[in-house]
Amino acid sequence: TINTFYITGDDGVAYTFGEGESQNVISGASTQNYISSWLVTQVRSANSDDVINFSYQNGGSQYLTEKQWVSSMILNASGHYTNSGFSTPQYTNVSTTITQKNPYKITYTNGEVEFIQSNAGERLDLTDSRYLKQINVYNYENGVKTLIKVIKFTYTYFQNNGSNVRLK
Repeated sequence: TINTFYITGDDGVAYTFGEGESQNVISGASTQNYISSWLVTQVRSANSDDVINFSYQNGGSQYLTEKQWVSSMILNASGHYTNSGFSTPQYTNVSTTITQKNPYKITYTNGEVEFIQSNAGERLDLTDSRYLKQINVYNYENGVKTLIKVIKFTYTYFQNNGSNVRLK
């Protein structure tokens, strides 16, 4: 299992990827767990004087289910079908659980940016998922952390026949 990997660009900037979002996919009798997205955890300048660190928080999860249809045809080298035509499509139920990671904090030499998200259950459409409520920007000066900006977000829902169906 790979937990962390590093990439250095042609310009000498080094990137560390040390967080991953995962997926659990169940298709028929088969189950697969894998990292579906790698998240950057650090960016270091070529001279190593400047470092930006990224940390993440549990963003909840999403559950999806779908039918996967499969039909097969066999072609020979000349492009003609060698079986008796199309097979009857067969389907399998596929269930996917996506575990999300949302930004928590970005820190750098002179400050940080903090991301405040909703609690579990606050979303009406995806109750296991979270939304961004607020961003706080801090400055570091003479060892003192000072809040310099707050950005708050408000949301509503797209409506369908009077019921809340999707965050907007």
